[in-house]
Amino acid sequence: MLKTEKKYYFCCVKKNEINNQNKKNMKKLFSLVIVAIVIVAVSACGNKKNTPEAVAEKFLGHLNKKEYAEAKKMGTENTKQMLDMMESFSGAAGAKTTEAKDVKIENLKCDTQADKSKCTYTAEGKEQTIDLVKQDGNWLVDMKKEGTGDQTNPTTPPADSTAKK
Repeated sequence: MLKTEKKYYFCCVKKNEINNQNKKNMKKLFSLVIVAIVIVAVSACGNKKNTPEAVAEKFLGHLNKKEYAEAKKMGTENTKQMLDMMESFSGAAGAKTTEAKDVKIENLKCDTQADKSKCTYTAEGKEQTIDLVKQDGNWLVDMKKEGTGDQTNPTTPPADSTAKK
């Protein structure tokens, strides 16, 4: 090879290496940008669904439509037990069959402190409350035997004051 041919050869090889390195860098940058966009999108969507207000509204909607299996997914173990009991009463032989109704939930407001939230709302003209707790980063409805969460009215005493709790 002549000197000029060697220069040209090395020049072309070096230029190709630089172009290849630039392409690799661009691919890495593009991949990082895509990953960042996906992370932001997922976290933005997830936060809106995992608020006490959103969980309470969705839970009450399923409960009013008697979609117990869906409602159980948004509840604690206590809530799941209560829903099992409600489901068995609604399907019991001889029980009045009531149609699932679409009750409008209004004025839903939650008072949240740390990992607990008490939500008040109006349904069919009555103010009611529902309790939520945060477990493993998710808000869950917490119905207890003392009150059925969505049916508890703080101003109304229990019907049977002698009942065991």
